[in-house]
Amino acid sequence: MDAPKPQPPPHIHPHTPPLLPSNPTPLQVDVGEVYSGLPRGQHRYALRSMVCYYGAHYEALVLVPEAGGACWLKFDDKSVSRVGDWQAVRRKCEAGRIQPSVLFYEALPPPQA
Repeated sequence: MDAPKPQPPPHIHPHTPPLLPSNPTPLQVDVGEVYSGLPRGQHRYALRSMVCYYGAHYEALVLVPEAGGACWLKFDDKSVSRVGDWQAVRRKCEAGRIQPSVLFYEALPPPQA
């Protein structure tokens, strides 16, 4: 006899799309797609920075639009360096086995009616 399929907690939307290997860290999140009872499109957030574990210490990757468009900078114990766009951040994390540990999102304004 098959075991019953586990059900998500009642506050989690049962049709939440999983994080896919091709997009493990979404740049924007709509909380209405995750939690039932919240309207979709009204509670959106954009990824702005990450604290990452790398080799026995932590570093921060931060989106800094003032540094030139969609530019991410890396802050570590001794220096600040330019990483580039989101694809460059992903390549850096994958190649160096850098593990994002804490993600910081900024609330986006709700769409105009």
